[in-house]
Amino acid sequence: LEEKYVEDHVVFLQDWYHKTGQERRTGLDTNPFIWIGNGQTYLMNGKGRFGGCFNQSNGNPIIDESDMCDDACTAENYMAPIDVVANSTYRLRIINAGELVGVNFAIAGHKLTVVEAEGSLVEPFEVDNLDIMPAQRYSVLITANQDPGSYHITTSVMYRNVGPHLIGNSYLNYIGSDAGPPKYGVGLPAHPVWNDPESGPGLDAKLKSADLSTNSDADILKENPNRELIIVGTQARNPDRNNLLRWALNNMTQEFPAEPVIVTAYDAVNAESALDWPETVIPGTITVPDKPPTTWNYTEKIQEYVGDKLEMGGPTIIKLTKGDVVDLVLQNALALNGVAEMHSWHLHGHSFYVIGEGYGIFDPETDKKTFNLDNPVRRDTIALWPKRWAVLRFKADNPGVWAFHCTQNSHGVMGMGLNFVVSPDMLSLPPAGVRSCTATALNDLFQEPALGTTSLLPTASPKSTPAPSAAPTSTPALTNTTFAPSATPSAGHSLLSYMHYAMYVSASILAVFVVHFSIFWNLRPRRTPTSDPGLSPDCFLGRTMLLVEDSNPGPEIRAEVGDTVRIRLINHHPSEATSLHFHGLRQLNNVYNDGSSTATQCPVGPMQTQVYEFKAMDAGTHYWHGHLSMNRNDGFQGPLVITNLSDSNEVA
Repeated sequence: LEEKYVEDHVVFLQDWYHKTGQERRTGLDTNPFIWIGNGQTYLMNGKGRFGGCFNQSNGNPIIDESDMCDDACTAENYMAPIDVVANSTYRLRIINAGELVGVNFAIAGHKLTVVEAEGSLVEPFEVDNLDIMPAQRYSVLITANQDPGSYHITTSVMYRNVGPHLIGNSYLNYIGSDAGPPKYGVGLPAHPVWNDPESGPGLDAKLKSADLSTNSDADILKENPNRELIIVGTQARNPDRNNLLRWALNNMTQEFPAEPVIVTAYDAVNAESALDWPETVIPGTITVPDKPPTTWNYTEKIQEYVGDKLEMGGPTIIKLTKGDVVDLVLQNALALNGVAEMHSWHLHGHSFYVIGEGYGIFDPETDKKTFNLDNPVRRDTIALWPKRWAVLRFKADNPGVWAFHCTQNSHGVMGMGLNFVVSPDMLSLPPAGVRSCTATALNDLFQEPALGTTSLLPTASPKSTPAPSAAPTSTPALTNTTFAPSATPSAGHSLLSYMHYAMYVSASILAVFVVHFSIFWNLRPRRTPTSDPGLSPDCFLGRTMLLVEDSNPGPEIRAEVGDTVRIRLINHHPSEATSLHFHGLRQLNNVYNDGSSTATQCPVGPMQTQVYEFKAMDAGTHYWHGHLSMNRNDGFQGPLVITNLSDSNEVA
């Protein structure tokens, strides 16, 4: 960073729904299809005001006296200011942890200097506002160089026409000014229109790596890829599933298996009769072809070219061998209704270089000539803009099964994803807990699983393959405990009504082990109603949340590069399963701690415990979240910041 900062602040962004994740998921798996729609409120650092409780009339706020609204729906109670000292420079770590929408972020009267994208330092550049899509993270520097007072911080939804209601609000508060929240609707920063075709792509074009010499994989920019993939994301109907509306990649839709893909792959490659990798057959999986089986004009409707039916559905994979250099072309295509959508794609286990982007249909003959192979940004989440393409280059240097999926939860559960299976013959034996899915079935109300502790630390492989050098070598000892839910449903309660019952989740996230001493967290999430105004994020009191320490977002976890991080998740919930993913961490040689349900582990079922352990290697702005179905957007997520004290660019 060319400019130092005195302090950093996390800005955690979420679109917030008044229906739970399970309710939203149910409509996606029915025919007729029920779309989740847009959120009711947009939150900044867990605070916002729902329009139904806070209305505008002649420029003045009116508090709705409904029983479903907090009477004290004021800016003081439902806005989370960022405090600054005049003439000081700050680093804002902005995290879009949203369910569906991308936003444009701006601060009235203050420029933003972009310095980081998902752990990669970039050549600094100044903007008035910033597009940030779901699961993306940026760091920006701001200088408090205006007259002391308070200044609006707002977000505006991009690439979905949601109208004016879903606006995030916070404010920059100059300490000592006693200004309080800025006046409603006055002095707002400017945002681009929702469908500005150059806003997001224009930002991407400015992102250049500051220094590639520190990247261990920078040599791949000088190599020719030995694997070229073109992935086209489309909508289609699944004739084998009552014509359910699904998303598909090269006409294959992802369905989630009962056994984690990593177990199936490990068993297949270690079977006595197995062919050498990558010729090994992985039973029950479907290989996504390297290119779409049928091509068409992707800026027009698919039905007019190849119909609207899927070719196949199942656990979808692409096989890679360690050392492969992959060029992956992501090609956007219209939904069945003709709408061009934005999709935000995340790759587990790897970071990639964004070497090319463009409008229309990717043409390898001409578009390869435009690739940036000198200083492209390296990141783990990319926005695929409407009617556009992008090219990612990465090296498959991390054996395991790594999810690649749209981070917009509704798209992901509808099948918009696949798993890269990288040299499973180099993996250690899967921990016992990875095979325990029959005891931790998702939302199984009537089967009480045996209580026990699961560790995802690898054990020795039955073959002579050595265990990964970077993997933890010991299993922490945990004591089994008997848990009881705080409420029991009466006879005849359906699953959906039970989800709204007074339920209790308890999880402990234990420990960042710092070099010379240990810091322990005992954090207790619970499924709780928002009838307590102190818990509601947006004045609305009529839904339940899945919270850690009664806080949305959950606690901020910080570690230093080189620290060993150990997290214990204890699920007290009587009906919901989950897992824990650390978004942005590559988990090098540590795949069993990636936390991707059905890819690398079974869900952590009711009354089950699981330990995650990893070494903090990836400095930057990240976040942790549940990684099963749609429960993370019920509040089960929070910031994760990895600092590097040895790097003067990272610390003031």
